[in-house]
Amino acid sequence: MKKMALGILLLSMMTLATACGNNSSTKNSSSTKTESVDKNKIPTANNKKIAKQVEKELNKDGKVGKVSVETEVHDDQSATKKDGSTKPHQVVHALITDKALIKKIDANGNDVDMLKEGIKEIADDYSPELKGHDTITIDYEIDDSQYNTIALNNKNGRIIK
Repeated sequence: MKKMALGILLLSMMTLATACGNNSSTKNSSSTKTESVDKNKIPTANNKKIAKQVEKELNKDGKVGKVSVETEVHDDQSATKKDGSTKPHQVVHALITDKALIKKIDANGNDVDMLKEGIKEIADDYSPELKGHDTITIDYEIDDSQYNTIALNNKNGRIIK
């Protein structure tokens, strides 16, 4: 029931944002990904399942984005070993690709805040299923290798509020 209500809220917010037209756009929290990823490792079955669920939820109203599992990621969410090196973890990465939705997300206003909150709730719904230091991130590309992150969660909840 909660997922259905969230889906209806997300759909209505996208419709409302479309009706409101274009607002002046500002950037939220842009970041350059500083992580190393080894694509040769296989994602865990749990993270594959989470990725499929996130993709289904994200794309329920059309093709909005794509979801993948990045393995062997070393970033600021990685656990630190005693020798100071980091332990790799996996990231369920949802990349929003719909240009119209990205334009709406970049706008200002209460409607946009509600749209972003709906997107964050998708990550909230599946983050308790994560293991270890694995994370879920939902973002969109600003420039080549520069992303604006909307949601970043680990198993304990939101890292980005």
